[in-house]
Amino acid sequence: MTSQTILRAEQLICGYGRKAVIGPLDLTIARGSLTAIIGPNGAGKSTCFKTLTGVLPPLSGKVSLLDKPLTHYSLRERARLISMVNQQIIPQPLRVYDYVLMGRLPYFKRFQIGYSEEDHTRCTHY
Repeated sequence: MTSQTILRAEQLICGYGRKAVIGPLDLTIARGSLTAIIGPNGAGKSTCFKTLTGVLPPLSGKVSLLDKPLTHYSLRERARLISMVNQQIIPQPLRVYDYVLMGRLPYFKRFQIGYSEEDHTRCTHY
């Protein structure tokens, strides 16, 4: 069985403006693997993660998702393939189910209001 590369970073330098925070980084993540980004506070973990997911543009280097440059995906396509939970606290009470259900937003059809039966089914499938 061959492992498929899900995410690849090549000579990636992450940062803000012109200030590099981390890199150069070469990284390959295979389907089904478990990967952790660890380090002390202020080491650039969040900046690296934001760059790997396309929230921040890289200062240099490239990121590929499923062997396609991350920049070639529309926001909707990227949202269907990558999800993340922000580390900031949400001020209102929110059930875990509702939080998971929000992951269905990139699949809404044009002018769709509210979640469909399929959305609810997919959220309870696993």
